[in-house]
Amino acid sequence: MSLDPFCLFLDFFSCLDLFCLYFRNFTECGNKTYGMECKEQCGNCSNGEPCHHVDGRCPSGCNAGAYGLTCKESCGNCRNGEPCNDVDGSCPSGCNAGGYGVTCKESCGNCSNGEPCHQVDGTCPHGCDAGIYGDKCDKGNARIKFFLQK
Repeated sequence: MSLDPFCLFLDFFSCLDLFCLYFRNFTECGNKTYGMECKEQCGNCSNGEPCHHVDGRCPSGCNAGAYGLTCKESCGNCRNGEPCNDVDGSCPSGCNAGGYGVTCKESCGNCSNGEPCHQVDGTCPHGCDAGIYGDKCDKGNARIKFFLQK
């Protein structure tokens, strides 16, 4: 582990500059870590590559199932187990039943007769199960629903 070479070229008084004080604390990290004093864990970088030692970015993207600049976000419930987009987490073919939203991380409410909710906004096309209400059929008392179904 060594100090950032930028600071080695500056004399003592120049190193008092805030920029240098900030960056001199970043060292080359090992063991899939990054950040000041290598205290942050790298995400799920493609093919097990190490992340950037300063900001944690994955140079070649993420392994399947992860997304974001640092590959620390998990994909949602994408249709047929497809991997999500490794940059924004969107599901190219939509969500499996029971999920909605761009990243398919939102869960559908209790739509009438177990119907799937709208893939984008989570609304129930034919209303809610008995005892449940709200645009997304996510409000109400589950106990009331249980007794009404008997």
